[in-house]
Amino acid sequence: MATRIPAATYRLQLRKGFGFPEVEALADYLHDLGASDVYTAPILKARAGSAHGYDVVDHTQPNPELGSYASLEQMADRLRELDMGLLVDVVPNHMCVATHENAWWNDVLENGPSSPFAAYFDIDWRPPKPDLRDRVLLPILGDQFGRVLEGGELRVLYGAGALSLAYYDWSLPLAPKSWSHVLQPAVELLRESQGEEFAGLAILESILVAIRNLPPRAETDPERIRERAREKEIIKARLAVLVDESEPVRAAVLESVDTINGVVGDPRSFDALDAMLSDQAYRVAHWRVASDEINYRRFFDINDLAALRVEEPAVFEDVHQVVLELVQSGRVTGLRIDHVDGLLDPTAYLQTLEARCGPNGAYLVVEKIHAEGQSLPAHWPVHGTTGYEFLNLVGGLFVEPSGTKRLIDFYRSATGVVDDYANVVYACKKLVLDRAMSSEIAMLSRRLDRISEQHRRSRDFTLRDLRKALVEIVACLSVYRTYVRPGSVEVDAHDRRVIDMAVQRARRRNADMPSSLFEFLRTLLKLEHPEGLTDDEMDQRRQFVLRLQQLTGGVTAKALEDTAFYRFYPLSSQGEVGGSPVHPSVSVEYFHRQNIDRFVRHPHTQLSTATHDTKRGEDVRARIRVLSEMPEAWGRLFSRFQALNAPHRIEVDGCEVPDANEEYLLYQTLIGMWPFEEPDARGRTELLGRVQAYMQKALREAKIHTSWVSPDEEWESAVERFVAAILRDTPDNEFLRALVAFQRPLARIAVYGSLAQVLLKCTAPGVPDFYQGCELWDLSLVDPDNRRPVDFERRRSMLQSIRSCDENDLGGLVGTLLESMGDGAIKMFVTHRALTVRRRQRAVFTAGEYIPLEVSGHHADRVVAFARVYEDDVVITMVGRWFSALGAAEAPPVGQKVWKDTTVALSTDLAEHTYIDALTGRKVGVAGHSLLVSDVFARLPLALLERRRG
Repeated sequence: MATRIPAATYRLQLRKGFGFPEVEALADYLHDLGASDVYTAPILKARAGSAHGYDVVDHTQPNPELGSYASLEQMADRLRELDMGLLVDVVPNHMCVATHENAWWNDVLENGPSSPFAAYFDIDWRPPKPDLRDRVLLPILGDQFGRVLEGGELRVLYGAGALSLAYYDWSLPLAPKSWSHVLQPAVELLRESQGEEFAGLAILESILVAIRNLPPRAETDPERIRERAREKEIIKARLAVLVDESEPVRAAVLESVDTINGVVGDPRSFDALDAMLSDQAYRVAHWRVASDEINYRRFFDINDLAALRVEEPAVFEDVHQVVLELVQSGRVTGLRIDHVDGLLDPTAYLQTLEARCGPNGAYLVVEKIHAEGQSLPAHWPVHGTTGYEFLNLVGGLFVEPSGTKRLIDFYRSATGVVDDYANVVYACKKLVLDRAMSSEIAMLSRRLDRISEQHRRSRDFTLRDLRKALVEIVACLSVYRTYVRPGSVEVDAHDRRVIDMAVQRARRRNADMPSSLFEFLRTLLKLEHPEGLTDDEMDQRRQFVLRLQQLTGGVTAKALEDTAFYRFYPLSSQGEVGGSPVHPSVSVEYFHRQNIDRFVRHPHTQLSTATHDTKRGEDVRARIRVLSEMPEAWGRLFSRFQALNAPHRIEVDGCEVPDANEEYLLYQTLIGMWPFEEPDARGRTELLGRVQAYMQKALREAKIHTSWVSPDEEWESAVERFVAAILRDTPDNEFLRALVAFQRPLARIAVYGSLAQVLLKCTAPGVPDFYQGCELWDLSLVDPDNRRPVDFERRRSMLQSIRSCDENDLGGLVGTLLESMGDGAIKMFVTHRALTVRRRQRAVFTAGEYIPLEVSGHHADRVVAFARVYEDDVVITMVGRWFSALGAAEAPPVGQKVWKDTTVALSTDLAEHTYIDALTGRKVGVAGHSLLVSDVFARLPLALLERRRG
């Protein structure tokens, strides 16, 4: 049996209340819509109450909040009954460690380097700070350690034969060898109260002896580690029995616990607890310490997510145990790999995963973000990516290039953002490296310092200069990461060019730094070793490069997606993962070239227009893109909005809030997300809350006036009040009237771009992916806004109505749906009809050749057309674009009056026979060797033509 290739995937965000049984109940609707495979968020046990599933705490079982293992199997079996597949999101990079639910992490905290799970996490047990030797830094405290300790916020608890440390919602294990801080005073209490002859005293003393004889937590001998693991559990069991059966012992232990917890107001009473905490395999610290001293690798800069060493075979097996069982049983047919760039060796990981999927294999896609001109490594055994490249490619088709240039010029003058975008990104990368990830760069710099001492030509470089040069090169890297492998002796040509370019840019920006320093790093990153190095020294260099590669992807993601995109946004729709705010427009020729390249390289990659990670809903972006067609009108409107709302700005520390750049983003956001129908009072309240929450996140991500680390509540409050003031529903709110007057016609124009985008996604080479709920208008903003519950019952009812309509009057149905376009049924109709054709013409879209079609005539630049051909079957896609000048605000841009003499040329083979438009049911004739666009676009400015014989 061959690997199942999806025809169309439908992404569902799972959470408590929407788990396996709910997906099972939804399967028939998704099948009827046209999806071939359900694509779920992570299914393994996540932190309690997780809204997304990426904070996994146990890789060995499904998430009980989503349902039982049996209900997971039942869901998968129902999908199989409908001939549907199941694509599951896999999180191999990290685990959530901010909860007692993570047994692996708890074991590490209890036992340190001797834990069998110590090698599962990427922990530096030998950091520069002596206090952290063989310990993990836990930056969880809300204030400095001394204040928290003496404030009585850290409490020792006893339960079930063990002692633990409580700090609000945190529960941390206490190392058994440190229990003597509690049990020894308990022995003295028993001796005083019960006398030497008391039997419980002797037992408790023997437990203390066993505790003191435990092998140390830094033990490395396997047999001694096993002894420690075995004996500590025996100790816990003995203590539990003794405390449960002896009231005097219980009273003594609890009194000793109470004593060690200290008395607020008496600092010396906390000395014993301080000493006990010093004996742990971890050090609790103020959360602000993390950026400089944290000694475990994280997912990006998130302290709660500790990186896994999935390159180790034992870790790989434990992390993938459940999903591989499901793949091998045939219940899971595909895997989506989260953040592949965070892996030490993505190639080896993917090769192992492919081999472990069994004889039938699995559909494999990776979350990989490409820089401009970059593609997947050809040797990766995957079907493609999660589709961000297509999102930006298809979106760029609807950005008018000349208007964009004028819009960027206006943006700079109106907001005062004059830096080149490249400089914005560079500054954001340095900010992330200096603040959020300074501990990671410090650790790598120390490695680099040791490497520099290997050879006399690099021995004189100082740690300070090495760190600065390393930061500069990472900040100048043009891709997320390079792909040097553990066994590499040389770097491939593409990565060599990337490294050379980064070093060249870094040198240009730092003319005062010695060129020999950059040359040292260039040769190191390219594995060009000086003569005379030992094998161990060369391996140290290779390991440095591998670790650096794991860092650069996270740095780029944080700097680009989570910072720069919130600072620079002339056309905010183009600030998406993998996109470029300064080169947003895509030519038809480039679009065709990319589709052909995809067809050749990765014909089954996913094609996305919305995901759980996108910054704006796909139809929000479609609306904002229309501004590129009317830059002057937008400029006048922005200036008017600023004038109207000037009285609502608030002064904070001598600055007007919001600033012009923040205001610019706010107005574009409102234009993109404003509902089709005027909201009622409840709707307005909800809308206001969504906008305020979005603006707070945008401000914090930008890290200019406020941030997640150091929130400026006064600035944020001023913006929140400004938003409330300009959106007040009062008769005298001239801004709101002006906003709606501009936005209403723009939204109607954008409808046609949205529909065209759907059709292109459904018919271009690849597997179209639909994010939950996006078969209707997607007017959501960045998460968590795009994770709001979806009304599937409404969608089910709407689809039933569409499917029950007369096939012989599709044109009439289209007209009706356009008249009521605000409900989104027209988008569902196009989606359903296109996916129905995909299902009917499976071979055409799986293996059919992609042929660009030439357009000529009055509006040649406004039409995109291509054919998919497999043997004798032909399907032609045609869509219009840039509709604002075609009267789309007043009426559908269709017919001869709009499209005039525009034609699409067909080859002799394609010109044979007639075509039926699957969207309108109309028969379309071929005039000579051409299709007349005005004839094809008689009801809709998009068409899906199937060739009919006879």
